[in-house]
Amino acid sequence: MREYIRYGNVDKDTKLRLLEIGHLEEPWYWADFLKTESGAVLLMNIVEEKGRLADNLKDALMDIVSYLAGKTGITEMEFTFFVKSLRPVVKKGSVIWSEIELEEKAERYFAGREKETVRTLCGCGFLRKWNQWYCVVNPGLFLVSELYFYAIGTEAEKKCLCRLWFDDSASYFYDWQFAYREQEALEGLLELDREAMVSYALKPLAQKYCERMETAEGVDAWKKIPVSLEIKCDVSTQGEVLGGRHNTSVFWELLDAAGEGGILDILPESFTAGQLERMKSEGCLEETEYRHETYWVADVAKAGAEILEECGIAERVRELWKKIKSYVG
Repeated sequence: MREYIRYGNVDKDTKLRLLEIGHLEEPWYWADFLKTESGAVLLMNIVEEKGRLADNLKDALMDIVSYLAGKTGITEMEFTFFVKSLRPVVKKGSVIWSEIELEEKAERYFAGREKETVRTLCGCGFLRKWNQWYCVVNPGLFLVSELYFYAIGTEAEKKCLCRLWFDDSASYFYDWQFAYREQEALEGLLELDREAMVSYALKPLAQKYCERMETAEGVDAWKKIPVSLEIKCDVSTQGEVLGGRHNTSVFWELLDAAGEGGILDILPESFTAGQLERMKSEGCLEETEYRHETYWVADVAKAGAEILEECGIAERVRELWKKIKSYVG
């Protein structure tokens, strides 16, 4: 990858920035290109033609899509729909098609010039061919196409998209749409239009969550948070909290992406020996071993109110509940 960057027809500052992106692996929308040689070639083509390496997500989306649409002779919107139509037959992390399958998909958007379009997409770097098979050189372009559609949408269109993705908790559309890229998707949507995401996604989700929590517990609804999330944490024999795990949902992922703090932020840095003893006596502390190291697994959801208050968890949960309630009104 370094060689492609070194000999690319871009200025020195851009080359240094590309090397830094490859090392840090962020921002993801450029770093994804640098995971393969074919992706790096496509990225250099985009940067060379556009004369810049965009420093924000929206400009990056515009440059990527306009470059690829320009090569195929259709509008940017048509191209994003074409990319969306290619999802997904997944094999080893790549979406793969035969030449016939690809031409059939191209027919709707490039009627009468399917073969020519496939060759063009290979030539500009979007597709890679080996034997009789084709794949997109950068699977991250599927997420790019979704975010582009949101980025250029009107207020009404963004509202509809948020309802489609987030409004129905029983729907798996969001999980399918952003499979394996949930964090990048949520952070990207917030970067593109935070106000719309808060109004049409976060607030409705917070409203539903509060309604569920308040049904039985009233003013003490916050007490149900550790229970509903089934929070557990790993604790060293000295009482240091090593990490944790919990159930989650798109609501909690979105709340975290919005900067309101992660679920595990409610955990203390450590427990005292007395707290561990009481947790053990209450049946919420279990000894385990990993690679010959002994540690404890603390079931926070089962811990008594006294322990939760003493170690600060209760106060942190109450603060988290206040943040959630601030989105309801």
